[in-house]
Amino acid sequence: MSLKTPLTLAVLVAVLIGGSVVGWQLVTEEMPSLRDSTASDGPTCDDQTFDSGSRLQSTAVTVNVFNDGTVSGLAGETLRALQDKGFIGGAATDSSVRMPNRNALVVATEPRSAPVRLVKRQLRGQVAVRRAEDADIGTDVNIYVGNRFQGVARNARTSLKVRGQTTVCVPVDESLR
Repeated sequence: MSLKTPLTLAVLVAVLIGGSVVGWQLVTEEMPSLRDSTASDGPTCDDQTFDSGSRLQSTAVTVNVFNDGTVSGLAGETLRALQDKGFIGGAATDSSVRMPNRNALVVATEPRSAPVRLVKRQLRGQVAVRRAEDADIGTDVNIYVGNRFQGVARNARTSLKVRGQTTVCVPVDESLR
């Protein structure tokens, strides 16, 4: 028997013991509170008011995209395309309601607002607009895309002139706090 065998065995036992100690410390370590790691002291967004005649940019509008059809990944793909045009990305997920034969539906608390008009411009094909039944969506614009979704228009303008007055909630950059 050579000297290599006991030496290799000793190294492997040391690695096993060291890994066990580190693993045990990680398993028994107290978990940080979810509130401590995610809560912020202030608001998550700042209300920004745009007066009549001013220009609303896509960078001030938060969009959520819901896949209302059966095409896998459609919500995420659509959200990325809108983010590439400057929109603030919110959620991208499946819709709980299935109406797969639709192009697109835009839902917001104020269906005639400047953010809704700007988002609607970005979507190709026939786009329906409805008032949100749930006021909890705030100033976000929700988009439901179906199997017949024709995509995001490449050359659509990413700003528009505001009619009346509109308020949007622009997310606060946590790194600036």
